[in-house]
Amino acid sequence: MSSELESLRQRVAELEAENMKLKQFIEESAKREAESVNLKAELEKNKIDTANFVVENAELRDRVTKLEQKQTQVGMGIDYRKSDILKSILIIDFETKNRLIGYDGKVIDFNK
Repeated sequence: MSSELESLRQRVAELEAENMKLKQFIEESAKREAESVNLKAELEKNKIDTANFVVENAELRDRVTKLEQKQTQVGMGIDYRKSDILKSILIIDFETKNRLIGYDGKVIDFNK
């Protein structure tokens, strides 16, 4: 009977050891589940933030495009005025460098 009792004690010790391992596994599993929940919440927050950044980026690109268009329009106006000036000044008197002969034939004399 003592060998049977010893065998039962050994079996109880094995079961207690297995029970401890299962408790540790359950605790680790619960920690992982909590971490998973936190990561899922963070992922959802990141998705929302990314969507907001995409919208903000699109708005900024739109603003840049509009500013570039305005700059081009202003630049074209300046180019147009330069073109008018260049058309009106065709010939420089290289001898005196003090006269310009305009597109319309008028002479501009800087010595006056």
